[in-house]
Amino acid sequence: MIRFSKSATICLVLQTFFIGSRTFDWDPESKTFNQINDKNLTSIPTNIPTDAIVVNLRNNAIQDFTSFPRLDLVTDLTLTYNALTAFPDLTNASASLKYLFLGNNNITQISADLLSSLDQLELLQLSNNRLRNLPDVYIPNLRFLHINGNIMSDIPLLPLLGADVRRLDAGQQAISYVGLESLKAMPHLEFLNMDQAGLMEVPPVMEANPMINYLSLMTNNITAIPDDFFLHNQQLAVLSLEFNRIRSIPDVCLSPISTLMLSGNPITCDEKLLSIKVATEMGKLYVDGVTCSHPTSLQGKPIANVTLQEFRGRSQDYQGSHDVLYKLRGPLYFCDKPNIAEVVPNVNKMMCALLCTRSIHCDGWSYEPDTSRPGYGKCGLVMWGSPSAVDTSTFDVFYGK
Repeated sequence: MIRFSKSATICLVLQTFFIGSRTFDWDPESKTFNQINDKNLTSIPTNIPTDAIVVNLRNNAIQDFTSFPRLDLVTDLTLTYNALTAFPDLTNASASLKYLFLGNNNITQISADLLSSLDQLELLQLSNNRLRNLPDVYIPNLRFLHINGNIMSDIPLLPLLGADVRRLDAGQQAISYVGLESLKAMPHLEFLNMDQAGLMEVPPVMEANPMINYLSLMTNNITAIPDDFFLHNQQLAVLSLEFNRIRSIPDVCLSPISTLMLSGNPITCDEKLLSIKVATEMGKLYVDGVTCSHPTSLQGKPIANVTLQEFRGRSQDYQGSHDVLYKLRGPLYFCDKPNIAEVVPNVNKMMCALLCTRSIHCDGWSYEPDTSRPGYGKCGLVMWGSPSAVDTSTFDVFYGK
């Protein structure tokens, strides 16, 4: 790193941009220019090398400007924590600019023409400004859109701007409801962050965004999750619901979800959480250190330490030839069969039963109906990739009334 210090003499030449002594960093190898943390810097410096690729002007006092230096190679521009009130004219950098960071300014409006000129943008960060809406212009490569911390009342309908967006951060503002059409306008959305948005319900992401992989809804006012939420889940792997008002979680049977964050919710630990308990026991699902709020007998106890018998409550209300401990009345697991009347009391075998009731072949388990006993069947690990080849450790599963 080569460090230059502008002398008082040079400052006289560049007095429009420099007052007193100025220090900036220029790394000729990475082509990175840094001039940060200078509250006397109110304009774009004119000494940025023309071959700069990365320009960092964070935490200065740069005000609105009408022209930007001609930088045909710059890909990364940071203007966060400045004094901008309008979207800047960056036409002179439009040929190569991919990553634009404008967070923590006071931007209240964005010109559609100026935004559409940045047709190489892949990431647009507008967090913590004063925006109420966005112009809907097409930017073919835009993948990451950060609009959290503004003053929007809903997610803007952006069929052009959102056409190829993969990640949207829109929390930390008073958005109590997310419309279906706004989400459908982003058909390729994979990551949605709506933390601290005042949400009253879970956004309809499963219907609108089948490719959603990560959903964060921390610190909202959500009281319930739709019963069929995980049933329609195709890709969702991580769901963050910390610090809401959720008491119950619907069935996760066969859902691809691998991480479920629930801390800070008044969770009721009863049989409705059995599918979560079984999935965690099998290592299919990670659940954070959430504790039970209800019933009183389990209050404060980590879900991980609650036994299957405690989840079930009155667990010995049915006796059968297989020493059955659980009578699960459905449809708790949204499986092909409407009821599961018997499940042998082994965690792995229970999971097998849950999996096999939903499909003939899934997740390494196979169910083979017993034609001699209506309602019964065999369930076990698949061998040789054949749905009908179950190993010798199979066990009976009965679907009854």
